[in-house]
Amino acid sequence: MNWLHEEGSERLCKFRFLYVVLMGTYYSNRHLVANVKTQFLSLDIAYTMNLVFKNLTTNTNSQIYAPFKIKMEDDRRFRNSSVPHVREDGWATTELYQFINKKKENSFRIDFLLEGHREDSVRMYAIEGIEFRPV
Repeated sequence: MNWLHEEGSERLCKFRFLYVVLMGTYYSNRHLVANVKTQFLSLDIAYTMNLVFKNLTTNTNSQIYAPFKIKMEDDRRFRNSSVPHVREDGWATTELYQFINKKKENSFRIDFLLEGHREDSVRMYAIEGIEFRPV
């Protein structure tokens, strides 16, 4: 497990994996590219590909919404991600793509763009990873 501790704060954030990507609306690097390869997915099964992330903002007015624009490899333009589902552990998932698995291994390139906000609504996100779920 990896723990994020913000100096001057009592807040700790628990991560399931060793590495996560932190993105904030005030960072200059609001663009992230993920190259995803699958293994061990069953053939002829429909799957959803989901982004797992957490809103680390402590502002009580901060609401969970879809902050990311995404572009899959074949898309010409960025599009809004779907409405996130917040799990009991506080992490959110948002659906990126649906497909029927026809190959033993698949490769996907996903571009993420974090939308900027007004200065008074700066947000910070931890990107935990991409998960695949059967439909």
